[in-house]
Amino acid sequence: MALLMRRHGVIRNLFDEVEGSSGDARRDAVRRLVRRLAVHETAAEEVVHPLARRTLPGGEQVVEDRLQEVKAAKEALADRDSPDTDDPARAAGRRVDCAVAAQRPQW
Repeated sequence: MALLMRRHGVIRNLFDEVEGSSGDARRDAVRRLVRRLAVHETAAEEVVHPLARRTLPGGEQVVEDRLQEVKAAKEALADRDSPDTDDPARAAGRRVDCAVAAQRPQW
């Protein structure tokens, strides 16, 4: 769990890096961010979700709600992981995605 929590910070930093860069540097940062998010969510699905289902009050619903958030975030990231990573609208959308992710339950 502690490792997953530390990775939240790394992911937030990558969002900042994407937002503060342009051109090839931004494309590289977007690729690294997408990879980190994929690994992070896989770990959450394998470790955190089963534990939350068993131990949290209403755990089943909490996890199902979280899975819906993840699905929406994946769709948003897929849209933003395009060749045009310098588009300001995409950068703003990534920041919103990060803010939403930061507000989720910290199991």
